[in-house]
Amino acid sequence: MLLSLEEPFAVLRTPSQVLIFFTQEYVAYGSSCADVSVARVRVCQDGGKYGDWTPNSAGTYYTRCYVQCPPPVGREVVASYSPGGSTLGLGAVMNRTMFASSVEGPNGTCAARVLQRTCGVVSA
Repeated sequence: MLLSLEEPFAVLRTPSQVLIFFTQEYVAYGSSCADVSVARVRVCQDGGKYGDWTPNSAGTYYTRCYVQCPPPVGREVVASYSPGGSTLGLGAVMNRTMFASSVEGPNGTCAARVLQRTCGVVSA
């Protein structure tokens, strides 16, 4: 799920403006981007000019926030993280090996198929 503010200005009340940022680009599955949102406000002053934005604490802020994909289930393993580190963001890949039988074949191997799930991609 993507929460994005392409046009981050919203009218709070005339004549005020609010600007929304996020303290994290990715939040854990089951969490909400609203939990890491930060609002800055400015109010129109006498003379028709906007005043300064309310101060914010130091740190990095993002204009978009993503909820990570569900973690691996069952025998799934993470094949690749995206965008990096241990983040299950858009494009992360999980693999699950499925075996045709619980008994090995005559050649000593088990027939297997790898199922792949890519975060953010819906398949029919």
